[in-house]
Amino acid sequence: MADIPGLIEGSHKGAGLGIDFLRHIERTRIIVHILDIMPTDGSEPVKIIGAIRKEMKLYSKALAEKPRSHRR
Repeated sequence: MADIPGLIEGSHKGAGLGIDFLRHIERTRIIVHILDIMPTDGSEPVKIIGAIRKEMKLYSKALAEKPRSHRR
């Protein structure tokens, strides 16, 4: 199991700890996204999941194609 709270835009290029996080989740067999559908910071969950998936795809096609599940 991997908890990846710090994946940010540009992670695939090394922004923040992005490469370390992405390398870590490469070892998982399935990816489960758990979203807060009413975040207190006003962010939009659909945009957040889209950004995460984009970073994963830009980093590795194999990572982007791993089985995934979404729970709300």
